[in-house]
Amino acid sequence: MIKIDGIVVVEGKDDKTALSRVIEPEKIYILNGMSGANQKKIDDLKRLAKNNKIYILTDPDYAGKKIREKINKNIPNAINIYANKFLATKKDNVGVENLNADDIFELFKNIHEVEKNKKDKFTITELMDAGLLVGNNSRIKRELLGDILAIGYCNGKKLLNLLNSLNISRKDFDAAVEIVNKMYKFKDKNAAIFGKFFPVHKGHIKFIKLVARYCKNVYVFVCSETERDKKLNEKSKLANLTINDRKRFVELEVKGYKNIKVLELNEDGIEPYPNGWEAWSKRVNEKIEKNSLKIDCIFTNEVQDQEKYNKYFNIKAYLLDPKREDYSISSTMIRNDPEKYIDYFSESVKKWYFKFKIGRAHV
Repeated sequence: MIKIDGIVVVEGKDDKTALSRVIEPEKIYILNGMSGANQKKIDDLKRLAKNNKIYILTDPDYAGKKIREKINKNIPNAINIYANKFLATKKDNVGVENLNADDIFELFKNIHEVEKNKKDKFTITELMDAGLLVGNNSRIKRELLGDILAIGYCNGKKLLNLLNSLNISRKDFDAAVEIVNKMYKFKDKNAAIFGKFFPVHKGHIKFIKLVARYCKNVYVFVCSETERDKKLNEKSKLANLTINDRKRFVELEVKGYKNIKVLELNEDGIEPYPNGWEAWSKRVNEKIEKNSLKIDCIFTNEVQDQEKYNKYFNIKAYLLDPKREDYSISSTMIRNDPEKYIDYFSESVKKWYFKFKIGRAHV
């Protein structure tokens, strides 16, 4: 559980339910939507603000913005937390309730408070040089920057004011700008990701969602090869994992994200990795053509694979998160010692694993 030194304000009961997975329920204050943000509730929050920090976490939509503005006007020292709109959107529903536990942990790891008597460290010139104020892509870049720094979207003037009032370091700003300038060009691109996902874990899911935040569509190929999969299952301390299981687990983890599609790629008859790249690339292209897919780029976190993708495909491959900074884990580690790495399981795999354990205990 996250220890909160204040009160987190949300819009509705479902938001509280989502947050209660990682935050003490008594620390969460429900407004009940726009109508709930009435003067009585505002006065109650002003009373609570005398002895508590007030954190605002409203939905990343128009109504949420208006509620946030109303609270900020009445409680100027409130701390704003912004949910990522992509992560908070499932199908056509936008809300904090759609965030999973890991998303919520990330939000509260990146809280930016207003620093009193802080000297300006960022200038208009720097923002212009970063392409955040002028140019055809400046709006997209500000949107991405706000997402990465967890400060929400704002116009150029407000962005400069926020950067100079919040506890955002130059190191964090420079790192965010680097990502923005690398990723903004993928907004209209269709990407592919390949993997065995044997089993899918939190690192995989974070990587897939990260790519999906920047790209128009993401096609996730779950690769299978009969003999290889048989050998992996024989050595594994998990229950037998079929290709249908692995594909289903990935689908469950990205359910509701309209721009993520999951497909199977059968690799039977192809020389095992790290060989067979030419035959494998041909198989991939056949799959793409058969399913009438348009793929503009490939994403990987494997340096050696990026080189091979670029060699054997007419599609550019890009490296993302090669150090796996948040989740230094592999499926091999999980298969070899599931109990040790249980915290890295994706939710769907964890449910499956415990069901298997219970069943085995009754044999």
